Amino acid sequence: MSSTVVATKRRSEGKVHWSYLLMSNAPYRALSGFLNRNLKLASILMVVLPVAWLVLWNIFPLGQMLNISLLQQYPVPAGQSEVRTFEHYLLLFTDYTVYLPFLRTMGFAVVVSFVALVLMTPLAYFIAKKVPKNLQVRLLLLAMVPSWVGELIRVFSYVLIFASNGAINLVLMWANFIERPIPFLYTWFSLGAGMLYVVALFMLVPLYAAIEKIPTNVLEAASDLGANGITRFFKVTLPLMRDGIATGVTLVFLITTGVYTVPMILAGTDSNLFAQVIASYFHESSLTWPRGAALAIILFVSALIISGVLHSLLRAKKKY
Repeated sequence: MSSTVVATKRRSEGKVHWSYLLMSNAPYRALSGFLNRNLKLASILMVVLPVAWLVLWNIFPLGQMLNISLLQQYPVPAGQSEVRTFEHYLLLFTDYTVYLPFLRTMGFAVVVSFVALVLMTPLAYFIAKKVPKNLQVRLLLLAMVPSWVGELIRVFSYVLIFASNGAINLVLMWANFIERPIPFLYTWFSLGAGMLYVVALFMLVPLYAAIEKIPTNVLEAASDLGANGITRFFKVTLPLMRDGIATGVTLVFLITTGVYTVPMILAGTDSNLFAQVIASYFHESSLTWPRGAALAIILFVSALIISGVLHSLLRAKKKY
C-alpha cells in the first residue's frame, strides 16, 4: 500500500498522525525515493553526517586546545614566530597548586562514583523489579524532572538547603536539636551532596536497564534453592548487572572530573577541584591560556584512562 493511500485512509478515519502527513508530502517522497534508488549514497550519508558532526564539535575544538597548549605564548606576538614547548604540561609535576587539585579531583570522582552506585542501586532495583511494568517509565520520568531545570539553578537550590539560615538548619533549630547553625555550606559535605544530586540520574538509568533485563525466573529459582534476599543480590543480581555498574560508574566519573558549576558554588577554599584551576588560567589573561589548555588536555586524557580502567575492572567478563 503506497504512502499516499495510507495517508488518505487515515484522514477518512479521522486519525491523522504527523508521520502519515510526512509520508504524503511530495518533497519527502521524492527524497526517500531517491535514496531508495541509491542505497550506496544513503549509506555514505548515514556515516558522513555523524562523523562530520563529531569532527566539527568535538575533535576540532580538542585539536585547537592541543595546539594552544604547545605554544609558549598565545596569541603569538606580531612579528614573532611560534615557539612550541611542553613546559606547560610539567606544571602537573612541579606546581603543588596544580597537582594537589588534580589528585583531589580524581579521588573525589572515584568516591562520588561509588557512593552514587550504592545509593542508586536500591532505587534502580525497586523500579525494575518491584514496580509494575506500566509504572516503571513514569517513575523514571519523575526522577528525570529535576534535570529539566538548568544545572545552575539546581546547584543554587543546595545553597538554600545548606546555608546557615537554610532549610536543614532551620528545621534542626526549630526541633531544638542545635542552638546555633551548623556550617554545612562550602565544605566537602555540601560539595559531595551537590555533585551526587547532579550525577545521580546518570547512575540510575544504566543500573535500571541492567536490572530490568535480569529474568525474574532466575531470581525465583535462586529463592527456591534456599537463597535469602541478601544472598540472591550478591550471588545472582550483582554479577548480572555488572555491565550497568560499569557504564554508570564510567559516566559519573567522567562528569565529576570535568564539572565546573558545582565546585564553584558549593566548594570551600580547601576543596577546590581541578576544573577551577583550569578556569583560573583562562580567566586570568590570554597570556596564560597555554597553561590552561595544557591542563585541560591532561584532565581529558587522565579521565579517559582512569574511566577506561574502571570500566574494564567492573564490566562482566565475556566467556567464549
